[in-house]
Amino acid sequence: MIDDKTSGLIPPSGGTLADSLVPAEARNALQELLGRLRSLQLSKRWVCDLELLAMANSSQVKTALHHPRTSWE
Repeated sequence: MIDDKTSGLIPPSGGTLADSLVPAEARNALQELLGRLRSLQLSKRWVCDLELLAMANSSQVKTALHHPRTSWE
C-alpha cells in the first residue's frame, strides 16, 4: 500500500521496513512495567553504546534472517 508519506521514497534494499514502535494498545501496560523496573545511571557513552547494540540487533530492514540467502545476494 502506497500512502502520501512514502510515495516519493526509495524502497528499502532487500526487504521491508520493520515497525519498531510499540502499538498504541500496548503502551500503557509497557509504561506500567517500565515504572516498576530499577533504574541505572549511565554515562552518555554507555547510553550511546547501548543504543548502537539495540539498533544493530533489531535492524530496521528485515532481510537475511527472514529470507533464503540467495534472495539477498
